[in-house]
Amino acid sequence: MTTLKIIKNEQELMQAKAALIELQEILEKNQEQLDRMELLSHLVEQYENLEACEIIMPDPIDAIEFRLEQRGMKRKDLKTYIGSPSKVSEVMNHRIPLSLQMIRALHEGLNIPAEVLLQDSSKTLSNSPYLPKDFPFAEMLRRGYLEFSGTLAQAKEIGEELLTQFFSQMPTFALTTRFRQSNAQPTDEYAVKAWQCHVIHKAQEEKLPAYHEEKIEAVFFKDIASLSQYQYGPQTAGEKLRNAGIHLVYAPHLPKTHIDGASFLLPDGHPVIAMTLRYDRLDNFWFTLLHELHHVKNDLPNNRNNAFLDDTEAPHESSADEIEQAADFAAENALIPQSFWNSKKAQSLLQTTSSSIVKNFAAENGISPAVLAGRIRWETKRYYLFQDIIGKCRNQLMPNDTKETPEE
Repeated sequence: MTTLKIIKNEQELMQAKAALIELQEILEKNQEQLDRMELLSHLVEQYENLEACEIIMPDPIDAIEFRLEQRGMKRKDLKTYIGSPSKVSEVMNHRIPLSLQMIRALHEGLNIPAEVLLQDSSKTLSNSPYLPKDFPFAEMLRRGYLEFSGTLAQAKEIGEELLTQFFSQMPTFALTTRFRQSNAQPTDEYAVKAWQCHVIHKAQEEKLPAYHEEKIEAVFFKDIASLSQYQYGPQTAGEKLRNAGIHLVYAPHLPKTHIDGASFLLPDGHPVIAMTLRYDRLDNFWFTLLHELHHVKNDLPNNRNNAFLDDTEAPHESSADEIEQAADFAAENALIPQSFWNSKKAQSLLQTTSSSIVKNFAAENGISPAVLAGRIRWETKRYYLFQDIIGKCRNQLMPNDTKETPEE
């Protein structure tokens, strides 16, 4: 015999209905069974009525009003939780929605259930990992990282939501950052994360052919390096990389990131090379590009979850990482072969201050004059030399972003 109990699910409902049918057959034989049938009928009806009812979440503004009345408070007392009197008025009159910042304050300060304020019983008000105060929020807004067209003050009011949306678009994969940097300069890790996310967004906007790592042979590396001799070499190199399935993204660095270049793999297997053009010099462009291309060719296949972020201006000896030292050497040797650089004639260039001598020497040996001048400046630490031949590329490669590149 079915035990009488409150029906809690569909299975128990079906069992109760089956029991009713049994009871109907013996209805006339036993009054006790009749009473049992009536009770089961009531329980079935009660459950089905309850199932048909829609549970309506209280309106959050009504909940706030109720709590104010309970505590003998006025709307003006909501300034602590919502903001200015005008902001309180807009919220309480349903003209603007509650922000996560407001919801958290109301939940903690007035003990209003979070699910009521969120209007979703399945959500919890966990601490957000994305707070405007942690990130270079104003700079991110100015550069268009965040999808918002209002003022900075308005953006900060929904800063958590904007940042959550921005970072939620990151691919669902974990990257271990290998950051080669100079220890003399503090790095803002939040700014680095924001810049990297922005790069990923830009890379995912491009549609490239499939990437085949076996095609990136030594000759491909040398072909890219050889383009440094030509006026439009940077643009041609970009086309060649993209045709090979490698994203080349230009994204100005954020303050306190100290990044020149980065390389990593997207989940679909396409490599990304990102460059900030932090230093608007051709020698830095080519060295950084080839440094990152070396990572793509030699290091990413064995370190697929790594992201290499590089401050290429850091002295070679400051990096104890053999991987970074190998990338430095590969880039230098591709642009100016080590055997050539070690020759007496080449070493004599370290003593010259003449731009014409450097230009002639570069032309005779098939080397970019900007790269050669940059190598001399690097080796001698005389960065005031050869300003007329060092070359610039930022305006050509990212003209719309040039004004957004801060100095460090």
